[in-house]
Amino acid sequence: MTRPEIAPDETRSPDDLKGYPRWLREIDARLPITAQFLLVGNTRDRYLIPTHAATQASEESPPAFARHSLNQALWSVLARSGFVCMVTYDSVDSWGVLPDTLRAKGILRELLVKFPRAEKETRELADVADVARAIVSPQTDGATKPERVAFLLPYASRLVASVGRLTPQENRFFLACAKLAHTANPLELKGRSIPVFNPILWVLDGERDVPHWLVAGNGSVQYVAIPTPTVKQRADGGHLVLLQNKEFRALTPPDRASIVDRLARRSEGLSLTGVIDAARLTRELPNGLDGIEEAVRIAKVGVVENPWRDKADLIRDEGYKSLSGRVLGQEIAVRKVLDILVRSATGLTGAHASGNVSRPRGVLFLAGPTGVGKTELAKAITELVFGDEDAYVRFDMSEFRSEHAGERLVGAPPGYVGFDAGGELTNAVRRQPMSVVLFDEIEKAHPRILDKFLQILSDGRLTDGTGATVYFTECVLVFTSNLGMFRTAREGDHEMRIANPDTVYDAGRVYETFDRHIKDAVEQYFQDIERPELLNRLGNNIVVLDYINDVVAHDIVDRMIGKVRERVKREFGVTLEVAGHARDTIFASARLRPQLGGKEIDSVVESALVNPLARYLFHNRPSAGATVTVESVVLEGGIWDLQATAGHAPAM
Repeated sequence: MTRPEIAPDETRSPDDLKGYPRWLREIDARLPITAQFLLVGNTRDRYLIPTHAATQASEESPPAFARHSLNQALWSVLARSGFVCMVTYDSVDSWGVLPDTLRAKGILRELLVKFPRAEKETRELADVADVARAIVSPQTDGATKPERVAFLLPYASRLVASVGRLTPQENRFFLACAKLAHTANPLELKGRSIPVFNPILWVLDGERDVPHWLVAGNGSVQYVAIPTPTVKQRADGGHLVLLQNKEFRALTPPDRASIVDRLARRSEGLSLTGVIDAARLTRELPNGLDGIEEAVRIAKVGVVENPWRDKADLIRDEGYKSLSGRVLGQEIAVRKVLDILVRSATGLTGAHASGNVSRPRGVLFLAGPTGVGKTELAKAITELVFGDEDAYVRFDMSEFRSEHAGERLVGAPPGYVGFDAGGELTNAVRRQPMSVVLFDEIEKAHPRILDKFLQILSDGRLTDGTGATVYFTECVLVFTSNLGMFRTAREGDHEMRIANPDTVYDAGRVYETFDRHIKDAVEQYFQDIERPELLNRLGNNIVVLDYINDVVAHDIVDRMIGKVRERVKREFGVTLEVAGHARDTIFASARLRPQLGGKEIDSVVESALVNPLARYLFHNRPSAGATVTVESVVLEGGIWDLQATAGHAPAM
C-alpha cells in the first residue's frame, strides 16, 4: 500500500479551522496519513469550538464559541472535512452515531444488518472488530464511492479488564485493529485534495491502556495528547458563562476584562469544566464577582469553608502570642513565620509574580539544631489556622532514602502493582486539602524524590499514579532540616559542627551570625545535590531557629514539670510539689548536652522525675487529696531515684 504524502490542500482554505483547539487541527491535518488516533490526556472535558459566526468575526466583534463534548468536538472537525457520520461504540450504550440524522442512522443500520451479532447484548469484541473493518475498509461494487465514516471508541480503556492479561478473544480484537492500521487504504473525499482514511479514534485514560505492539513501529497509529485549556481558552470559556450573570453584564468593558483575567489566571491546571463551574459559583457567593478567587478555590479543592479567611483576624491579633507561647525562645523565627502566615491569610502569596498564582498558601523551611521546636512550630501553626494541632500530615523523610521510595508519595506508575491506590501524600491532601504538610528532616530523602516538590512549589498541584490531580493551593508546606549542624570528620564519621554552642558562640553573639551560617549550609546542600532550582522555589522562606539558652531551658523545665503535676492531679487526685533543690538537679542534668535542646530536656525530665515518681506512686499509693513533695532527685548506678514526703493539706 502506498502512503500519500501530506500536501497543501488545494480545495480548503487555511482558515477553515481557525480558532479550533490545536489537537483537533492536528487530527484534521493527519487524516491523509494516520489510520488510527489514540487520544490521551484531558479527554473528559468540554472544548471551545468556534460557531459559524466566528468565521465572520472581526476585531470589533470577537469570535463566538460553543462548548462541546469530546464526541461533538471530533465530529465538528470531521463534518467540515466531508465525513457523513461518526459511529460510536461502548459496552454500556452499545452503538450510536453522530449526527442525529436519517442518513447517519441509516448507515449505522446497514452496518449492523451485515453483522447481526454486533447488535445483540451477547456481542463480543470480534463483532466490534467486524464493524470496524467494514468502516475502515468498506467494500463497494465499484459503481459507488464508499461512505466517509469515522469510528469512535469513547471508552476504549474499558474494553478489556487488563491489557497485561489479555484473553485470546481480546488479543484477536487488538490484532485485528493493528492489521487494519497496516492494510487500510485512504479513500477519496470530496473537499480534500488527497485521499484520507476512515479513522478509528480511541479515547484512552492512559497510554498503557492498549497493547504496546499496537503502536510500536506502526506509523499509521498515532497518539494525540489533549492538554488542559490554555489561559486564553479558560478566559473564553469563563467569559461565556459570566455573560449569563447580570452583575457581570452591568460592568464596564475594562472591569469585565479584569474579572475574566483573574478567573483565567487563578484557574491554571483546571479543566474547562472546572473553569465553567467556578464562573457559575460567583452567582452563589455572598461577595459575587469579587469572590472570583474564592470560586476557583472551591472548584479546585471542593471545600466551601475557608479557614484562612475565617482565621485572618485571629492570626493578626493572636498569632504571635499563640506561636511564641508554644515555641519558647524563638522570637525572631516566630515573627518570620508569622509574616508568611499573614501573607497566606491575605491571599498575597505569589502576588509579585507575573505568571502562575496557584502556589501553596505558604512554604516554610525550618532549619537549625535538633530539639529547638521545629516540629512544635508546625503543630502550633496547625492549631492556629485549623484549630487542631493534629490536623497536620507528617512525613519522616528518613524513610525515603532510596529513589524508588518516592512512589509512596504519589503512587506507583500505571502498570505496576498498586498503582490504582494512589500515593500517601496525594491521598492525604485529597482527604484534607486544607492542612499543614510536614516533611521532617528533608535532607535525608533521596535527591530525586525532592524533584517531586518542584511542581508542588511552582504550580501548587501534583498528579498521582492514577492520573488524578491533587491541589496544594490551600496547604502550608513545612520542611525541617538539621543542615549546617553536622560536618564529616576525617575518619568519615558525622560530628557536631558546633559541639558546645556556649563556647563557640559567646553570650554576646548575634542571631544573624548563626542565621547566615545555617543558610549558607542549606544553599550549599542544594548546590551539592544539583537542585538549585528547588532552592530558588524556597526563596526567602528559610527560617532558622536558634539554640535554646539557659533562661528558655528553665522555662521549658518548669512547663514540663507543670504538665506532670496536672497529670498526677487528674489520675490520682494528688497534689505534686517539686522542691527547688530537685528542680535545680533536673535542670543541671538537662543542660549537660545543650546542643540537643528540648529533646534532651524532655528525656531528662522523664528519666529523673517521671520514672521515679511513677515507682513512688505505685508502691506508696497516697490517698486522694494528699500532697506529695519531691525533695530531691539523685542518679545512682545509672538509675534515677527520688526522696519525697507525703501529707494532707489542712482542712479549710
